[in-house]
Amino acid sequence: MPERIAKHHDRYMIDFLNRRTGSRIRVPHLITFALDKKGMLKVIGIVIKIEFYMLDDVYMIAIVNSHQRNNQSVILTQQDGTVSGMNQKAVELWGEEIAKDKL
Repeated sequence: MPERIAKHHDRYMIDFLNRRTGSRIRVPHLITFALDKKGMLKVIGIVIKIEFYMLDDVYMIAIVNSHQRNNQSVILTQQDGTVSGMNQKAVELWGEEIAKDKL
């Protein structure tokens, strides 16, 4: 992270969070997938906010967090049925060998 941004990082995050009222569910967000260091699929939520300041400065703040769906069995497939990824719950339920099959 550039030093210019790093020294103000905490203030940016606090301002970002404090400008919203009520439940965080109302904050516009994106639900998508990511792989962890072990190659397991994770469902994540990304909240992105873009701020425009004077003199044409633009700042982007994002929060990435784990989604509650990680408590469920999740298998991500391609359109042809090829398994792209599984989370730990799916591996426990179906086993790793299912990743070699088409669903």
